[in-house]
Amino acid sequence: MKTTIILSKSGSYSYLYIYFTLDRVTLRINTKVQAKRSELTKEGYFKKSTPASSENNARIALIREKVEEYIKAQIKSSKPLNQAECYNYLETASQKSKEKPVNPAPAPEPDKINFLTYYDKFVREREREINFTYGTGKMYSNLKTALLEYEKHLKTLRKPFTFDYFNDKSTIIEFKGFLATERKLCDNTIAKRLITLRTYLKWIEEGNIFQFNSSIYRVRQNKYQKEIIALSRKELEQIINIKTTNEAWQRVIDVFVCNCFLGLRVSDLMTLDRGEFKKDSDGDFFYIKENIKTGITVNIPITEIPLRILQKYNFSLPTYASQYFNRELQKILKHYKLFEYPVTHIRKVQKESHNSTYLKRELITSHTCRKTFITMAVSNNIPLNVIMKASGHRQINTLTSYVELVADKNEFKKLCS
Repeated sequence: MKTTIILSKSGSYSYLYIYFTLDRVTLRINTKVQAKRSELTKEGYFKKSTPASSENNARIALIREKVEEYIKAQIKSSKPLNQAECYNYLETASQKSKEKPVNPAPAPEPDKINFLTYYDKFVREREREINFTYGTGKMYSNLKTALLEYEKHLKTLRKPFTFDYFNDKSTIIEFKGFLATERKLCDNTIAKRLITLRTYLKWIEEGNIFQFNSSIYRVRQNKYQKEIIALSRKELEQIINIKTTNEAWQRVIDVFVCNCFLGLRVSDLMTLDRGEFKKDSDGDFFYIKENIKTGITVNIPITEIPLRILQKYNFSLPTYASQYFNRELQKILKHYKLFEYPVTHIRKVQKESHNSTYLKRELITSHTCRKTFITMAVSNNIPLNVIMKASGHRQINTLTSYVELVADKNEFKKLCS
């Protein structure tokens, strides 16, 4: 069950409406928020650059949540949807939110509130954000799993799993150690868990649920630079030149090769149809799309090889779940005995190296496409600001590791020639 947000004209103005259809009955609920199409994202929320976008998006999200509550209640009780009844439900919910309880129940003491009491609500609010992605949701889910494991660990030590317990720098350090020793996480992953944890703590404070000691926010985990698994142009040619009669494999190859020349994040590749393919004055194609993760609009020139593949699929590439795609890609590389030379996989735990050696093909995934795109661009001396326009990176520092990867001493010798 998922409602949609649609811009529709009412009289002389255009408003955002919440739409939902079930059993030929359509709800069309006016949010009373005026908008212009140019101000909106594909999902129907206001772009960050629009004035008062946060306030308007919060209002739309709240109305949408209440409409979905009404729909769920009707479905649960096997009752039909009714437009007027839905509006009444929204009005009643609004009045209840303004009413103050005569005898409000006393708030639980901090030492009695379970640390995860508000976590699901926190995630639900985050899900309504414009740039919320599957990857973001995975980070929140992974943190919850880690915290549930930590709760079990604390029970064996007869320690409370409460806000008050976490209100100490030493406790956060203990949790960090637990992630390394018990969960066997590397430093980069621990850094992600701590970042997500801080987001939850700040959300708790912003909701006036609990105020934490500022010292806990200073607990950090230094990240290390991972190896960049990318393909050179010659290596990519080996995949391009594969001749297979397996149509399913050919589709996987086509998607992989195409994205090595587009450099899209996996989330953007899977929603390719939400972007726009255009021609410039020279007749060359380029692709424009708002990046799901960052909200930045990318502008990617379409060169000969990806254009040929895109035209083959009428500009609508096959889509795959990441696990399936990576599994089939591994089968293809193994079958054709490609990239069977060792590379070092860097891994650090508590700053100690735990490196491993793999065949390069074993480390090639859907994420390799984007790294290959950037590496080839840097290797061909394309200016970093131009690469950023195509890749959607916000900071030039992010590309530093790619520059180091392809640094050529002969290029520097030319400075003195």
